[in-house]
Amino acid sequence: MRLDWDLIRAILIRIEAKESETEKVGPDAFPAHERDFAAHHIRLLIREGFAREDTPVSGIGQDACVAQSLTLSGYELLENMRNPDVWHKLVQIVRVKGLSLSLEVVRCAGAHVIETYF
Repeated sequence: MRLDWDLIRAILIRIEAKESETEKVGPDAFPAHERDFAAHHIRLLIREGFAREDTPVSGIGQDACVAQSLTLSGYELLENMRNPDVWHKLVQIVRVKGLSLSLEVVRCAGAHVIETYF
C-alpha cells in the first residue's frame, strides 16, 4: 500500500477541525478513498504519535481505527502542510529535486518553503 501524503494532510486537517472532543475522525470521513486505505493512514498517524486514538470501537482490524485529537507533533507536522500554497510549493520542489516525500523532507522542506516564499 503506498503512502498518500495528500490523504495524510487531509486527515490532520480534519482532526484539527473537529468541533468537539467527542467528535471522532475515522475512515468514513474520507469517502474519496477506500475505507481500508484511509484507515491505514489514520493508523499510521496514531502509531507515529501524530494523533491520539479514541477507545477502539467495535469491529476488527483497521475498520475500528478512529482518531480523537492531534498531539503536539501532529500540530507541528500540520503547520508545514496546512497552507495549500505552501503544500503545493513543497511538493513541487521535492519533485523537481527528484526526492521522495518523507516525514523528514516534509518537515525540512516545509520550513524552507515558508521562510523562502512567504
